[in-house]
Amino acid sequence: MRTAITALLALLLSCQGAIASFDFFYHDGSWTISAGKGQCVAINRPVIETVHAPFMYVALKRGLDFDGTKIDVYFWPNALPKGHKADLKIKTPDGQEVNLPAQAILDILVRSDRGLSRDELEVFRDQKFVVMEFHDKAISIETSKLGNILGALISCADRMRANKKD
Repeated sequence: MRTAITALLALLLSCQGAIASFDFFYHDGSWTISAGKGQCVAINRPVIETVHAPFMYVALKRGLDFDGTKIDVYFWPNALPKGHKADLKIKTPDGQEVNLPAQAILDILVRSDRGLSRDELEVFRDQKFVVMEFHDKAISIETSKLGNILGALISCADRMRANKKD
């Protein structure tokens, strides 16, 4: 339970700027994108669901202090050995795979060490879903609207960079 509360607090803090100012907010199907402190976050479940059950979802992030699109994957509580490092494997139904170095930050949270490149993101653009595997756990996410989501996420990050220069 403590891990779930910690994960929820981390999510709320990452969205703090969006909650305070609603500088950027976009919703498409089950995906929600908002601006937080120094980053934009796209979550593949309705935010209200993640408040009550902060697990089994994916957050795509673009920020001021890193390149590309990073990924946070939230599994079931106590599913992962905290601190474990391995590749986060992202697999498509047609057999394509992208491997990202990642680490279990909490017993439910895996964070990629680097952002996905544009070429890696193109692998998922036309897929209906992808499976993300880490250690011996997996989660599948619906990605049919990923083109729209990535476009909005990039727009959010670009706007954030432009506002920082002002």
